[in-house]
Amino acid sequence: MGSEGLTEPTDEILSAIRDGIELLRQHGAGDEILGHRDGYATSCPGGPLYAWVKKGAPRPKGTEPTNPPAKQYEPFPGAAWFSMGRKSPIVARMHNRLVAVGCGRYQSSANKNVIGSGDVASYEAWQRHCGFTGKAATWPPGKTTWDLLRVPKS
Repeated sequence: MGSEGLTEPTDEILSAIRDGIELLRQHGAGDEILGHRDGYATSCPGGPLYAWVKKGAPRPKGTEPTNPPAKQYEPFPGAAWFSMGRKSPIVARMHNRLVAVGCGRYQSSANKNVIGSGDVASYEAWQRHCGFTGKAATWPPGKTTWDLLRVPKS
């Protein structure tokens, strides 16, 4: 959205950008919204898009977010919850999500409802997949990686 070609953003484009902003905020981004020109010597974004940015990037009327809201996912239960041997339906849902994202390190006889060594190994693989290393990639889960895993409520 520069000064040539398509210069007037459509509601669909603004809605998609707004979806991205909301997704980034769900994962820890701050509230500030800036255009490239706020940090670099450029005219990007073009005038109409930059005016929208300066208004706070409001969602166009009649558009809804395309990403599922975070509330559809199990909230972070807190580090005390993740004790070995703990039994809960959320453990099975976590297990399924870890397998779905390619981080399952389970033995075939794993009890999907009880936290065990397979959950620890699988979650640590997930944390490494998310870019964490060293102590930051060890059990128990942290809020950031838990939120990224998006464990369903049911």
